[in-house]
Amino acid sequence: MKILYKLCMIVIVILLPLSSANAAAKKETIGTILNLGEQMSGLVNMLETYTLIGMGVSYQVPTQRLKESITAYDMMLVNLKSNFSDPQIRKSVNTMRDSWKRIRRALYGVIVLTDIKTMKINSVYINEKLRLALDELTNIKTLLLKKTKKKNKELIGAAIQVGVSAERLSSNYMMKIWEIEDPNIKKYWDKNLDTLQRSLKKLKASPFAQDPAFKKYLAVCDKEFGYFKVVYEMDMRVPALIHKRVAHVLSNSNKMIQVILAQK
Repeated sequence: MKILYKLCMIVIVILLPLSSANAAAKKETIGTILNLGEQMSGLVNMLETYTLIGMGVSYQVPTQRLKESITAYDMMLVNLKSNFSDPQIRKSVNTMRDSWKRIRRALYGVIVLTDIKTMKINSVYINEKLRLALDELTNIKTLLLKKTKKKNKELIGAAIQVGVSAERLSSNYMMKIWEIEDPNIKKYWDKNLDTLQRSLKKLKASPFAQDPAFKKYLAVCDKEFGYFKVVYEMDMRVPALIHKRVAHVLSNSNKMIQVILAQK
């Protein structure tokens, strides 16, 4: 009996570190997914910031924010390359690193350029390349969500997408009022609007919509979404206000994610 007891204790001692390691790995994966969502929003925010600088808007020191966003994205790519050996993830990271070199150069150009015409041409280039980088980030996020085996991972993805879509709509709006000559702006606006609508619909249909706090955060995002449509369709020039409202959406979409993650 004593021998059996000792054997059981040995097995428990062996399994406990493995269990702790698995729990830590899952937590780290979720942390990476949330960071990816943050960087997806931040990536699009760089284009918004670029256009604000081009339009001469000085609200919240856009030049400094752009530098900080570039540094944060640099660090994310370094961490992804260092922490993941999955071939698909590494392939996406390599693709992003290649395109990021050119995007980075174009973004930094706004700090020294004074030629508005050149800056506007660059914004079209940045917009196109950012879309490709976002596709790769979405692929990585999807792969990691599959690995977590966590309940409600689709809802986590939808809440992340609310924030990203709000940023994308904002960049479309900024390019429009800056009078960028790009026939695809309206097409991208419609596509991003559809993505945001579908994400909100999924969250509204979830059990979390009955949670008072979650319901409040969701209502804020829904209200701002309606405001974006009105401002865009009426050609209202309120770039600083849009930037502020997008930050509000991001804050509330992150709060929704925390409510989802808190459920056991």
